[in-house]
Amino acid sequence: MKQSKLLIPTRQVADEEIDTVSERLLSQAGYVTKLARGIYAYLPLAERVIQKISRVIQSELSTQDSIKMRMPNLLPHEYSLEECETQVAEKLFSVNDAAGETYMLAPAHERSFMDLIMKEVRSYKELPLSLFQTQMKYRDETHKQRGLIDSREFLMTDVYSFHADQESLDQFYRQMEESIDRILTTCGLTFKVVNGASKRVGAKAMREFIVPTAIGQKEFCYASEGEYAATLAVAVSESDTKKSHATYQPLEEIAEFDIHTTPLNQTIKPLFYRVKEDLVVLLLRADHQVNEEKVKRFFQVPSITPADQETITSFFGDIQTDDFFTTLNQLPIYADQGLSELVNAQFNSHMLARAYRNVNFNRDLQITQFLDIQLVKEGDLALNGQGTLIFDRGISVAQMTKLAPDYARQVGAIFLDDQEQLQTLNMGYYGIGVTRIFALIVELYAMEDKMCWPQAIAPFDVHILPLDITDPFQVELATQVALELDQAGYDLLIDDRETSAADKEHDAALIGCPIQCTIGKKAVEGIVELEIKAKQAVLEVRKEELLTTLSILLQSE
Repeated sequence: MKQSKLLIPTRQVADEEIDTVSERLLSQAGYVTKLARGIYAYLPLAERVIQKISRVIQSELSTQDSIKMRMPNLLPHEYSLEECETQVAEKLFSVNDAAGETYMLAPAHERSFMDLIMKEVRSYKELPLSLFQTQMKYRDETHKQRGLIDSREFLMTDVYSFHADQESLDQFYRQMEESIDRILTTCGLTFKVVNGASKRVGAKAMREFIVPTAIGQKEFCYASEGEYAATLAVAVSESDTKKSHATYQPLEEIAEFDIHTTPLNQTIKPLFYRVKEDLVVLLLRADHQVNEEKVKRFFQVPSITPADQETITSFFGDIQTDDFFTTLNQLPIYADQGLSELVNAQFNSHMLARAYRNVNFNRDLQITQFLDIQLVKEGDLALNGQGTLIFDRGISVAQMTKLAPDYARQVGAIFLDDQEQLQTLNMGYYGIGVTRIFALIVELYAMEDKMCWPQAIAPFDVHILPLDITDPFQVELATQVALELDQAGYDLLIDDRETSAADKEHDAALIGCPIQCTIGKKAVEGIVELEIKAKQAVLEVRKEELLTTLSILLQSE
């Protein structure tokens, strides 16, 4: 491909007002142009990279017998509107047609695929089935945007799988985790696979692929000596509370100045929350914080609200010491499971200005249920002796989840089994962010004002730079080199522009092809300068040795 025939509007200086490395460098290098907030034009170089990422994905999905198709992006406004609002907190884009009907630009295609399968798949003989699409999605992101990473129009590959039984789904789920791992590795990303919580309708536990980066908003943790990893929304730790066999001591109220005499890990604190319209009590160790995401998932509600002082004071009134726990036990009490081993604990309620010593479960506190509601801290013990928890942050590029059978029954996703009995479909969802991968690769591989694309997804394999196209020796050698590399299967970009050598080298550094072949004054000797950017290796080779040298250098990567 001749560079003069492409639209590559490079700039000498980056726009310093752009916050993210990816948007700043891709704009300077002529890959993208911003049209409006969160909306970008993907120019020819970007389109080539995105197409190569898509081919990597499609090639891997073909090994799983997943079939490509395409859903519409314009959906009726009422069509899965409730589901979309549950999955994505962002505002939907709505449009009206000439007849006054309201539609939305698809933020997701869950219900589209569900309806397709409900209409077209009726028998176990048609299962298992896996379908995928690579399609634009639209979400009006409300949080602070990070350029291309949070664009309001973005490309995703959605994979849906449908199975007659749980065993088939579980097997495909494992295979898809391996496939996504290979896709991201081929694209050159370093990532962590973590347990997560999905906002998708009907979703159960989720596996999330997170690329660690300082600009990431997704907090996660991982074990220092094992494979455990999870987002903070679902992360659990090993309790360090020692089981006590002490004899229960008499309950006693203590003065405010005595409340700090007991260690925090032996002290219980109550938190009062509104869950729907109900007032509930959450109990944690005094040195722990509540994980509201865990609480919301347990109660299956979109939000919970801390109760205000007036509500709490009104409920308890002016009670005597002997009546405090009797009154408290009238409320549903949910205790963090890490408290279950405590005996003769201290109990401090700052909102009620009450503190007690020698508080015990069953005798003083009637627990509705023990459950995990603790927000883990860095340095907490990891599960099963895997060391301690290390914190990090990153950006999610892929996720996968199994959809709950209850959801399938609710929407009527059923089929006839081999006994002609109606059964509920088992379903899985697997999503890969194509344009997010594109942006994150730049975040990881950018070096000041230079770029080096991974070989598998680079816009071109080799950038050939004849520095002076008025020199017939350089033009002739560039032509011969291009012919040999083309015949060897390399994808080529040839800088045939009438511009200075400095401009060519500047633009080549921005464009970031993994191999650069510079042809200068030594062209008369048949010598080219070969640069392998990933190795930061530059050497001079004769034309006759170019292919052999390239093969050796690339095999050693």
